[in-house]
Amino acid sequence: VLVVKALASPDTSMPKKPQTLVVSPLRLSSQVVHVGQRLTVELTATNTSKRSGIGIVVLNYPEHLVSFMALHTVGQETTVQIPAAKSEPPAPATPATTAYQFLWSHRPTWGPGERLTVLISLVPRLPQDMTLHISVMLDDTPVPDASQRWSSLLRIPFY
Repeated sequence: VLVVKALASPDTSMPKKPQTLVVSPLRLSSQVVHVGQRLTVELTATNTSKRSGIGIVVLNYPEHLVSFMALHTVGQETTVQIPAAKSEPPAPATPATTAYQFLWSHRPTWGPGERLTVLISLVPRLPQDMTLHISVMLDDTPVPDASQRWSSLLRIPFY
């Protein structure tokens, strides 16, 4: 499993903002993908600021590689997508493309010190490596400069 943090590089000309969004390392139920077997990814994010904000979680995934995808934010609703299987192969003149879909969840009020636990569950459809893009945002609407974002690419190999 390859995890790549995709954070913006710091701007050294501006004073550094305090880190108010702390995200734990990703935890996976398995280090490899197996067709038809569920894989679970879990993370915990904490609002360490002194203000409440809005929590937003976004997951981008390759639709054609999964037969089931769910995003659950503890205390919120679970969002499930069951991508439709393609009944016909693409026409020979059609260029190969990878369609990515997204799921998102939000916590309308994310209080200081509160933890947000995110569970992602997927069932691979094809024997192929896949990459997920996971983002967590702490939106402080009254003070937009205080908003923070964490983002990571998660590459899961198929064996």
